[in-house]
Amino acid sequence: MLDEEALTATVNATLILMFLLGAMFGIGMSATILVGQAVGAKDLARAKKVVGTTAAFVLVLSLATALVGYLASEQILTWMGMPAASLPLAEAYLRVIFLSMPFLFFFAFMVMVQRGAGDAKTPFRFMTLAIVLNIIFTARHRWRGCSRSACSRCWRISTGAKQISDLRVVSCIC
Repeated sequence: MLDEEALTATVNATLILMFLLGAMFGIGMSATILVGQAVGAKDLARAKKVVGTTAAFVLVLSLATALVGYLASEQILTWMGMPAASLPLAEAYLRVIFLSMPFLFFFAFMVMVQRGAGDAKTPFRFMTLAIVLNIIFTARHRWRGCSRSACSRCWRISTGAKQISDLRVVSCIC
């Protein structure tokens, strides 16, 4: 079991993660709609332009989020009123989460673009894979501390993002 400090650290860091994912899903949903409209109109040039523009935006946004978040982790947690006993664990966990942002944002972006292009099966398969990996690695790193658990989450996300980016569907759209 996690002690009180570790539980407090992971819960508060996860709140920040969920906030950032919500913002990413808003951006991804707009890209999904635009790609779906372009593919439905059989205008692949416009679909490629939407995917390229959104990919560049997501890349810049995710890198900026990772950098600023990594550097400001302690201050963000202080603003949230993190108890002093949990602060070191939460900061370590949150920094790894911020470093995983480019992979996580890219993964979410690719899943949404594929859905917009009409492929719902491939994202479903990779989300299933991500869930299975999450169960395995969370159980494996359960006793090893917050930052190792966050590192395993980062690895799972980056592996899923790479596998999705290698698909032929993406190369057809981009």
